[in-house]
Amino acid sequence: MKVRILLLLLGAALLAGAGWFWASGRRPAAAPGGVRRIGEHHWTVPRSTRDAFLADPARLNTLFLLKPEPGNDPGSVKRLVVVRVDPAGPFHEAGFRVGDLILSVNGAPVATQERALNLLHEARTCASLRVDVGRGRAVVRCRVDFE
Repeated sequence: MKVRILLLLLGAALLAGAGWFWASGRRPAAAPGGVRRIGEHHWTVPRSTRDAFLADPARLNTLFLLKPEPGNDPGSVKRLVVVRVDPAGPFHEAGFRVGDLILSVNGAPVATQERALNLLHEARTCASLRVDVGRGRAVVRCRVDFE
């Protein structure tokens, strides 16, 4: 049970931070925190903005929540499913919807509990965050570069 709660928190922190950045990129040129939209699914975000957003996990869980579905093998994760998106929040604006599947992060699938637990650390330390999101039969590839 503790692992499941931790997975929910870490997954939410990773994607909530990315979602906030993506939503910020869709605002006018004077986006908060220095966020810049480069393309349809590509943003740049100052590291200080990323760090400040990821520092408040309680807030993240109110805006965006993921549920890991256990796989067949012990310690495996079948998939991460978006189970909560605040319709008035930045994650909905960024395009996330309830039922979306998080297919991979930085090119690696989230197939184990260990990988899921490392997502928050990865989001805090990587230079670029790439998230593949499945919706129906479509895959949306999002990228955030931290500068």
